[in-house]
Amino acid sequence: MALPDSLRDKIDNLLHGISTEELSLHYKTMSDRYRRLNGAGFQIGNRLEALAYMTARMPATFGAVSHVLTQLQKSLPDFIPNTLLDGGSGPGTATRACFDVWPDLAQATLIEPNQPLRDISLDLLKDHPCTVQPKSLSDAAFDHPYDLTLLSYVLNELPEAGMLQALDRIWAATGTVLVIIEPGTPLGYELILKIRERLIAAGAYIAAPCPHTSTCPLMGTEKWCHFSTRIDRSIAHRRLKNTDGLSYEDEKFSYLIASRIKPELPAARLIGHPHGNKLVTLELCKEDGTAINKTLSKRDGFYKRAGKSKWGDPVPHGENI
Repeated sequence: MALPDSLRDKIDNLLHGISTEELSLHYKTMSDRYRRLNGAGFQIGNRLEALAYMTARMPATFGAVSHVLTQLQKSLPDFIPNTLLDGGSGPGTATRACFDVWPDLAQATLIEPNQPLRDISLDLLKDHPCTVQPKSLSDAAFDHPYDLTLLSYVLNELPEAGMLQALDRIWAATGTVLVIIEPGTPLGYELILKIRERLIAAGAYIAAPCPHTSTCPLMGTEKWCHFSTRIDRSIAHRRLKNTDGLSYEDEKFSYLIASRIKPELPAARLIGHPHGNKLVTLELCKEDGTAINKTLSKRDGFYKRAGKSKWGDPVPHGENI
């Protein structure tokens, strides 16, 4: 997928007059500082660093959020939010993805303590009904429940005690649905499992990706639950990241959708790419809490649809899997 043209135009306007060399220098300086600090206490220091971060990360983050919102629509097709809370909103990527799905959102509240990122989000979202709180998740005020709350690549940056406290506060501020997205790494997966356990204990329903509330069947194996989306790279994006060859990148992420409404769960979900030619093999997490590889032949009713299915897709009931 690619960023919407209207968003690309706004990004181009923000980058007007800034050379690729200057942007790359700030991106390298910022990346080196992040690695030196190992992420602890890292802050984006100025507008040029924030623009470099936006250029490098917005396409992948937008793609991951868009994928998860598509799964939310499949899991809860009647859910149409009126209000949104975006915690740790950065340059406004997730909020913009939400407006693309639900253009009639009446109000979005963004929580972002970093001023350069906050300023960019206001530039990119100036045509949408948004307010920004210049605070951290632990200090932000939630005056009312929000239909949709969203934490995108945020909780992994917090120590465990602070993470759980932030999670509890966000869930309390959730009127209907909470979406959480983390990196698609073993550590990101482990964090999602902790969040899942906490939310189930708090009475939440899990709408996706899990088709069950049992223990994750991948625990204790060499695999971990994550998904992937392919993102088009712009010329500026490729030059910034020194990847002039490939015109795309694959963003891997783990996610969770928790709801106060009981969802209709699928029979299974694909947790890997379908593979095979005459026979199609699917990696599935099933509603009974097991993970299996299912090989289908042309005699199987789901065969044609299986070949067109994508990693992360739900499998509806009624299929012989």
